Amino acid sequence: MACRWINEIINFAMKKFLLLLSIAGLTSLDSELLAQEIIDTSAGTRITTRVTRKTTSYNTRTRYFYYPEANVYQNPVSGEYWYYDAPSRQWTANAQLPSAIVVDQTPKYTIYYTGADVYRQNGLHQKKYKVKKNGNLKVKPD
Repeated sequence: MACRWINEIINFAMKKFLLLLSIAGLTSLDSELLAQEIIDTSAGTRITTRVTRKTTSYNTRTRYFYYPEANVYQNPVSGEYWYYDAPSRQWTANAQLPSAIVVDQTPKYTIYYTGADVYRQNGLHQKKYKVKKNGNLKVKPD
């Protein structure tokens, strides 16, 4: 009789442990637990769990400087630059710009973007901060 009771306690404890382990795994993903319901029968052998998850959205606006003449973005907090690398045909992030790209004496504009890939709106930024053939900038109002 005592062995059966000890086995039920161990079984119940193991199920709780596995349940907590699985919940910890769910929270380590990019989500939040919103609700949890655990139903335990009197025998202690059946556990039903219902978990509702909400995906976390990133609504943090980040400030960037945009240099239209060089078509470069800079995050002033991290110091990271985003520029289009023509040979690889992709946007590249780096702490330093290649020697061919110079932004020291060029105008810059503050842009706020929600997310980490500010270059996705590059087409809009190129239209708004258009560089004319004579080198002057034409800025369209919002």
